[in-house]
Amino acid sequence: MIKSFFNIFADKNTAKEESQLSAQQLKDLMENSKIKVIPLDVRSKIEYDRYHIKGALNIHIVDLSMQSLQKALNLKENEKIIIVTYCNAGGRGGRSFSFLTNENTNENIQIKNLTNGINQWIDNGFPIEENVKS
Repeated sequence: MIKSFFNIFADKNTAKEESQLSAQQLKDLMENSKIKVIPLDVRSKIEYDRYHIKGALNIHIVDLSMQSLQKALNLKENEKIIIVTYCNAGGRGGRSFSFLTNENTNENIQIKNLTNGINQWIDNGFPIEENVKS
């Protein structure tokens, strides 16, 4: 059966909504996923060094591309991974999520976004790494 234009549009919105994670959902995913989960901090290096989610990879939004991400990840062939973009409050993380989602052609990489950024993570009392020089 051929999908109508409206069904296709609804499917894309549903997929985007499922890719938006709360801080609790990200924490649960990091603790329970069988697939490796990497938080991707798209803030500046200075912001990242002040504090970030433990285990996060830092690629500033201005330097972000699928090529820079895949190079930093150094994935093995057929390795599956979930990348969760974030920033302070959600703006840069959301833009990075949209960009990576459109650029991603690797079916082994899932892209998700932490809504409301690291601020929501901290507000929930979840652990961060502070004053780390990378």
